[in-house]
Amino acid sequence: MKSQRVEEGEVLATMTNTDILAQTASAEADIEAARAQFINAEQTVNRYQYLVEHNAISRQEYDSAVAQRDAARAQMESRMAKRDLMLSEQSKMTITAPRGANIIQVYRESGRYVRAGEPIFMLSDLHNLTGRSVVPHVLFQQLLSVGDRFIMEIQPHRLTNKAYPFGETSLPKTTLKLNQFYMSIVSVVPDPDADTDFHEVTWHVENPTGILEPTYYDSVRIMSKNTIRKLAVPDKAVHKDAKTGNDYVYTLSDESRLVRREITCGIEGDGLTEIVSGLSEGEPVVVADPSVYTEGMKVGAKEYEF
Repeated sequence: MKSQRVEEGEVLATMTNTDILAQTASAEADIEAARAQFINAEQTVNRYQYLVEHNAISRQEYDSAVAQRDAARAQMESRMAKRDLMLSEQSKMTITAPRGANIIQVYRESGRYVRAGEPIFMLSDLHNLTGRSVVPHVLFQQLLSVGDRFIMEIQPHRLTNKAYPFGETSLPKTTLKLNQFYMSIVSVVPDPDADTDFHEVTWHVENPTGILEPTYYDSVRIMSKNTIRKLAVPDKAVHKDAKTGNDYVYTLSDESRLVRREITCGIEGDGLTEIVSGLSEGEPVVVADPSVYTEGMKVGAKEYEF
């Protein structure tokens, strides 16, 4: 079954070759006939040995009996070797898993004819996956600033109608949601410090539930695994100067007058913008439309919590 988890040595399929079965049965019959001839020849040699010792027959007759016995043994062993070769071919009719893995693809359903060399299954270990993504340089630098292990969140609807390879077993214990997965950076091209617009990032994705399948996922959300305290303000409090391109906010002076403050922004998300520099914790920012205000204007402030 597609996406089913199998362990090393577990039988995946058993094939039947009627020709080999018939040839093996015929070989077994030939072995029994050769064994009977050998036993008869062995008994003749034993009887002739007594007779030749008492000069009842010639040495030549005894030697001839020994030669016939040896020929019978050789024929029996030859037929047994032929039978063993057929049994070896039969053993190849049973396909077992080379290691613990998930069945990614089934190329031949039960009852279908299989030719030599044709694939039947594709196996892969879904517990640990490798992913690749193209990340803008600025965003990648922001990711590096919060650690090297992250949580990837897939849109829930992308994980519906999946084959869950658990049977009656329970899901692995995890603090994450079913659509969240731990991931870490494996490699980056070009180098993180290179002067480039984008990086191709290779990730190691932990998939203990086996829910993820090798495919393309879009609109993936990457979050820091670490809990890091950062200063942030609502997005609507941040403005960009049309001439200089610098970001700024309006804050309040001790006399409740508007003061324009240039800032350096960091990561954006969930309606908030990280403030790298330019503001201190506890300073108020104005979230109202700045077009109706001018710097230095005295205003009344109403405090909101976010």
